[in-house]
Amino acid sequence: MALNLFALSIMSLCVAAYYLFRWVFAVKTKQDTSYFGKGIGISLVVAVLSFAFMLNSLPTSTPKEQEAREAARLAEEKRIAEEKAAEEKRLAEEQKAREEARLAEEKRIADEKAAEEKRLAEEKRAQEIAERERRREKMIIAEREAFWEWDAEIKRGIAVVDDDWEQLWQYTLTDFSNGYIDAPTAFQTLRELEHRLIEDEMIFRNAAIPQEISSMYRSQMNSIKNNFAEWAKMRRKGCEKFRFALADNAITPQSAQQSLDLINKGDVLMLKGNMDLGELENKIGEQKIIG
Repeated sequence: MALNLFALSIMSLCVAAYYLFRWVFAVKTKQDTSYFGKGIGISLVVAVLSFAFMLNSLPTSTPKEQEAREAARLAEEKRIAEEKAAEEKRLAEEQKAREEARLAEEKRIADEKAAEEKRLAEEKRAQEIAERERRREKMIIAEREAFWEWDAEIKRGIAVVDDDWEQLWQYTLTDFSNGYIDAPTAFQTLRELEHRLIEDEMIFRNAAIPQEISSMYRSQMNSIKNNFAEWAKMRRKGCEKFRFALADNAITPQSAQQSLDLINKGDVLMLKGNMDLGELENKIGEQKIIG
């Protein structure tokens, strides 16, 4: 290729020289020179271009130099590839670090939220427990106050029965036995005692269980007041039996014992009521109030 271009270049120069020679001759002979001038120009352009293409087609370096340049090119490409890979790795690591940081932040926020929710739940539970304890304390106090009022009413009834019994039974029987009073007087006194014992019985019957009292105590309290009511009732029946015997002038050891049996039966109920009342007083009094 280079040789062909070199030959073309030489030929173009020869043609140009030929046209130059003709141009000089034409000038001397005063002929038209335009045709030869164009030929010179065209020949020179072709010669220059051919020469330039020839130079461009000639090898510019040796095989070793070409290998060195190829090696350098490959090394540069490798360097660029390595730099690109390193940059991609760096960007990937940065992205990974950002993702890990984001996940860590989300976990931190979630942990803080969970801890706060747990704290609030525990706080709410503590408040609920405290509120339950306050309500329980209030209920216990109200129950105690209501019970002691009821207890006082029961004890008032006991005191009334004892007073009536002592004044109208014991004194009457003692005075009648000693001859200080006659049978009609004793009869009227015992009838008065029966009327009072009916009223005394109603003290216990009417001792309503306060609504503040819990269900665990209601049955026992009902049993207690019924025992005391039956106590007053049995005393009244014993008194009544003795009074009837007195009215019939039939006071005998047997009739007296029948009267005492009724009275003693009532006293058993009274003792049971007192024992149960004392037990209940201890139970309610021992209830703990958490302040």
